[in-house]
Amino acid sequence: MVSRSTKLNALRHIGMAAGDASLIPVLAFLAGRLDQVHFVEDPAGAQVSVHFSLNMRLWPRLPFRAQVDGAAITNPIMFIDIVALRDVDIYVRVDLGTAEPPQWYTEALESSLPGQKNALEHSIEQIREKIDLALDAYRTATEGLATTDEAQRAYLKFVVEKAKSEMRALNLQLAELESKIQKVDG
Repeated sequence: MVSRSTKLNALRHIGMAAGDASLIPVLAFLAGRLDQVHFVEDPAGAQVSVHFSLNMRLWPRLPFRAQVDGAAITNPIMFIDIVALRDVDIYVRVDLGTAEPPQWYTEALESSLPGQKNALEHSIEQIREKIDLALDAYRTATEGLATTDEAQRAYLKFVVEKAKSEMRALNLQLAELESKIQKVDG
């Protein structure tokens, strides 16, 4: 568990590095909720997340982005207005634009979202079920090719090709999720 002083130090460094006065309200808001603030590398799946971009090489640079229940927010004051009355954890990602993150950031960084592994496992299971359905469609259509007339054969060939492309896409998604779950297990 990351200490409150480490998180506060990270927020102070973000404020100094950003050089953007519009971030002061949201940094103060986060400082007031240190127990609910978590610095993570990937906030995917979080109910509430904040992304600070301190990378000066990006153009146009958007220093603040947030997501609340899947809705994108780019105005810090609007973010505060939406989240102020909610009792939720806030996951913060910082894009530093450097190859090696500074010590103040690595000290504040947590390994992953709580429950992220369960969400990834659930997603993997759903993809495997979709792969099973695509395999069933492929098998059924392939078996039907030998016994149907020419009109039906064109449709079954379409189903076979569609099932193949679906399985390729699903296998790529599955590999990506499995690599993410390995990172969470770390």
